[in-house]
Amino acid sequence: DGGTVYLTAKAAGNLAASVINHTGVTKALSMASLTGEAGEVAQATGSIALSADLVNQAGTLDVSGLRGGQIDVLAGQYTDSGTTLADGSQQGGSIDVRAKNITQTSSAVVSASSSEGEGGRVELIGDLGHGIGQFGGKIYATGRRRGGFVDTSGAKLILNDSLRVDTSSSEGETGLWLLDPIDFTIAASGGDLTGAALNAALLNSNITIQTLASSVNCSGVTCGTGNTSGNGDIHVNDSINATGTNLLTLQASRDININKTVTVGGLNLTAVRNVNVNDVVTVNDSLAVNYGANADFTPNTTVRPSDNAALNMSLNSAGFTGKINLGASVSSVKLNNISYGIVRDRAGLAAIATASNGLTNNYVLAADIDLGGIEWVPLGDTINVVSGSFFGGRVEGLGHQVTNLSINNSSDTRINSGLFGLVADGTLTNFGVSGKVNFTNTSQAAPIYVGGLAGQVAPTSGTSSGTLLRNVFSSVDVTGTNSRDAIGGFGSSPSAIAGGLIGQTGRGTLLTNVYANGAVSAIANGGNASAGGLIGNISSTTIATQIYASGNVTATGGSIQVNLPTSRAGGLIGGAASALTLNNAYATGNVRVEASSATSSNPSPNPNMRAGGLIGDISGANTAVTITSVFASGAVSVGASTAVRSTGGLVGAISNNTNVVKQIANAYWDDSQTGQTSAVGATTGTGAAAVSVSATKAAIGTVG
Repeated sequence: DGGTVYLTAKAAGNLAASVINHTGVTKALSMASLTGEAGEVAQATGSIALSADLVNQAGTLDVSGLRGGQIDVLAGQYTDSGTTLADGSQQGGSIDVRAKNITQTSSAVVSASSSEGEGGRVELIGDLGHGIGQFGGKIYATGRRRGGFVDTSGAKLILNDSLRVDTSSSEGETGLWLLDPIDFTIAASGGDLTGAALNAALLNSNITIQTLASSVNCSGVTCGTGNTSGNGDIHVNDSINATGTNLLTLQASRDININKTVTVGGLNLTAVRNVNVNDVVTVNDSLAVNYGANADFTPNTTVRPSDNAALNMSLNSAGFTGKINLGASVSSVKLNNISYGIVRDRAGLAAIATASNGLTNNYVLAADIDLGGIEWVPLGDTINVVSGSFFGGRVEGLGHQVTNLSINNSSDTRINSGLFGLVADGTLTNFGVSGKVNFTNTSQAAPIYVGGLAGQVAPTSGTSSGTLLRNVFSSVDVTGTNSRDAIGGFGSSPSAIAGGLIGQTGRGTLLTNVYANGAVSAIANGGNASAGGLIGNISSTTIATQIYASGNVTATGGSIQVNLPTSRAGGLIGGAASALTLNNAYATGNVRVEASSATSSNPSPNPNMRAGGLIGDISGANTAVTITSVFASGAVSVGASTAVRSTGGLVGAISNNTNVVKQIANAYWDDSQTGQTSAVGATTGTGAAAVSVSATKAAIGTVG
């Protein structure tokens, strides 16, 4: 029969008050077999329990045998420099240490391994509210059939380079190492674990680092020693370069911030808020990312990307600095527990159009994709939503770019042109596109929509969610020419619409952190043209924040109709004919509107040509417009001197025929560079009094 050994400070009158100093060898067989510190044990089911305010384990605690036994420690402060064994040839045992603070030196050895069966459990858990866990010894939970489980936890963890954790298996599945602090930082120095130590640990174990929630806000890793001072973040501030296929799991009760390169076999990133990738990550086995997760780290399959729940690849004006590369062996990718197909090359990208349910499925880009040498056919090549051939799935680019896009077609039957033709209720995140689109319509008696990323984005119905774009960019030079439009175009609507990113947006479009830097030209040989550095035209409710455009913009209209607004161009948006919320945006490209012929027969306040440094034209009845924190600096000009024109440093003209507020606030334009003395060229309509403009002339260098 297995024995039990209890050592408690309160029961030992000859020990210092509430202190156990263990320096000898204690083995558990039975209570009767204990003869002091050198008691012997031959069986495997014994147990040892230590309980005191202060426990110093400098000796040997051993409950090994055929089946490892159990060792329990309950303490205020636990210091371990000795050997603690619960090995079993058939089954590893259990070692459970619970203390406010745990200090393990480099000489400590803790093992619950099995030479023939499954590894056991080692749980070294400090106070999760205020405790400190410092680990530097060797911890084993290995097994032949399967590795065991190791948990090193505390409100703050300090993992020394001397620490070695092994949950490997010689024949079966590797076990797990769980770390459970409030905040956790992987750093070369000054953090909780170095990249080198993590690399060594990943050779033998799957590793999980899990932070706990904290109600205290502060900057940095922690605000104090042994306090709940973190935010629940995990920071990777040191490079990780692990070989093999073992899985690294990071679970954060707030954000995960990857700030250095990471190479691992399997990677699982789960954050209650955001997963921010600010450097290059390479995954060689499997990838799972869960953002906006539930508090218990289970995935939230219904969350849409937002500022408080997103996978964000670091993006600047030169492209992505953060990305996740997928190795050739990766066959499984899940985002928020939803499976994604893996696109590795241009053949895979083109196959989306022809695959079963291809236009409604979800995809990740495994690497940059080069489209050089081919004439691209837009994905979702359709005329309208009713026809059904639109893209309505999700593309998560993982920080990659589609390069050398080329569309140079003048005899096509399509009206939407770009990398995508028409996107309806889709989600496009974390990728860019570069190249050239030069599309001419010669056959369809309809307007055309041309953009670097997409010709149009729209909802599938009046109640659907619309299309979401986040962390995307276009470095595409865009030209859209409509040679089919009749003289006068299609009423007051433009017949050629072009934008650096998107030709036209529809209801429910949401854009965050997007930009375009290519040149844009819209040409309507017989009608009206609308061109914008980012968006050619807004036809229905659109919300945009953190957006900009830097390319030059030109709109060239044909015959100009009497008493109708015609061609317009804006450095950011050509025309906004519906509700718009725009915040934190700017445009720096030059803007020009031209016409092949013109008439001056319609006097103000109905100008024919509208050009603005930011937006060419704002109109639409019963639609609110709110524009805040914006600036423009490109030169604004209008050709065709006989035409009636309206130009402004920010907006060419605002038409308001109702009392719905159209507001511009905290806005700036560079009067010297734009060549414009007014923010808005003209304000017209019966509701002109409801237009509010608060804008300031300022050199761009002074804009905050």
